[in-house]
Parts: sequence; structure tokens; C-alpha cells
Amino acid sequence: MSLITVSALVNVDASFVFPPYGLPAKKKISVYKTSTVGQYQIIYDAVFRSTPVVTVTQAWLGWGNGDALTLDNATINEINKTYPTVKLGNAQGVGTWRAFTIVLTGPGKPEFDEEEAHDVSEALAKEALDRLGTVVYSMAPESLLIEPNT
Repeated sequence: MSLITVSALVNVDASFVFPPYGLPAKKKISVYKTSTVGQYQIIYDAVFRSTPVVTVTQAWLGWGNGDALTLDNATINEINKTYPTVKLGNAQGVGTWRAFTIVLTGPGKPEFDEEEAHDVSEALAKEALDRLGTVVYSMAPESLLIEPNT
């Protein structure tokens, strides 16, 4: 099992400052504002096998007067296998839309996951094997007994 670490810098409008770093090929991550002021949901569908470790912090991307306070905060409200919800706020604890960094680390999900494999009907399987020129003797769920048709 390999660990994957994905990091991103997110603008106030939920767009990425640059593409997320460490994201596996053919995988994607998206950020959305929720209806709660200052709250974002980060969706990383099919990247992690289980719930990752998530770290979030506010980022002052050159705007403002260097007036960031250590009382300003970023919290993680929810984490599960496919998304965390984070909330950012000001020194008074009021939710506000802010830029932030996020780092996610967890076990990588393989390209083929047996849990997500699609079932194939027995009739379709037999038809496909017939086209390959095989004789099907048994198609029990735990085994398949075939031999070439000679």
C-alpha cells in the first residue's frame, strides 16, 4: 500500500492558485463553497482507499495589509473517504471566505478496486466465452471451468 499526499492552494472563490500537487494521474480534486459563509467542501473522489489525514490553514495571498492575526482560524468540520468540509473565519470566530492551503495524506486507491468491479451476468459471460471458442462446463460464483473448443 502506498501513501499519497496531495497539496493545494485555494483562492477565496474556490479555484486553485495552481494545479494540486501530488494528485495521481486521471484523478481529480474539486473545491466548492457551501451555503455556510466561510465553509468549503473539497471533493477528491476515488483518490484515497480510506479517510485521509487533512491539514488546513488560511493563506494570505498578497491581499490585505499583512493584518492576518493568529486568532484567525481554519478548522476541519468533517472528514470522510471522499471529502472533508473546512471552515475559515476571522479573529472574532465569524465565518469568512478566505484563501487557504490544504494537505491530504492517505493510502492510495488502486486503479482497479474489486469493491467497485461491475457484475457481469452469467449469460453475457457465456456468450463472450463462446465467441472465444471455449466450452463452458461450470460457472459457479467461486470458479469457472472452461476448455478450448476443439
